[in-house]
Amino acid sequence: MNPAKLHFQDIDLRRMPGFPSGGFRVTDLSPGVNIVYGPNSSGKTTLGRAICKLLRPADPPHQERSLRATLKRHEQRLTVDVDYGSVRCQADGNETDLPVLVSAEFQDRYVLALHDLISAEDGGALAAQIIRESAGGYDL
Repeated sequence: MNPAKLHFQDIDLRRMPGFPSGGFRVTDLSPGVNIVYGPNSSGKTTLGRAICKLLRPADPPHQERSLRATLKRHEQRLTVDVDYGSVRCQADGNETDLPVLVSAEFQDRYVLALHDLISAEDGGALAAQIIRESAGGYDL
């Protein structure tokens, strides 16, 4: 089975625990690797939680979340709107049932923060490589 390639194009975090109102929007996400960085309490972890919720919006609904994302799946443009417990989906502008976005084999994966990765056994080599690549040293 060849799973459909899926990537986020933009995410609108309207309300989420930690960002009760006036959230933020992330645009122009690439189909490859995207590095999200910023100071403490700027929303990096909250963005990771939002991505997990958008990929599995049918998981227990949360009344404090209001999120919207545009995703691309092969050539199909999907809009997923999770708003205070209700979930809506559009495919190429037409209302549709929400497709399965994450296969069962990936449902239990974890989102790791950079500090978790840096503290791994590599002694900081990963951090050095990320710094080089984010500075334009390599093409991700």
